[in-house]
Amino acid sequence: MEDEVKEIVENAVNALTMENSRLRREIATKAAKKECEKLEGQIMKTRHQTRVLFVTMDTLENKIYGITDDAKIPKRSLPQKGGGAKGDR
Repeated sequence: MEDEVKEIVENAVNALTMENSRLRREIATKAAKKECEKLEGQIMKTRHQTRVLFVTMDTLENKIYGITDDAKIPKRSLPQKGGGAKGDR
């Protein structure tokens, strides 16, 4: 009888421990997803700021060198959306 009770308690403890681990992993995953979303937002913001900077630089160059619309310096290549390691494969 005592052995049966010990086994039942042990099984219950193991089941609860496994469930606890699963929940902890789930919490960590959700936290990581939130952090990724924040970082993706920052990346988009930085990418936009970079584009604005390139356009501003081109405009300033054109003004400095007195270049008109019909004879502009070729545009720099702007950063493309979704670049990075994926594009190098």
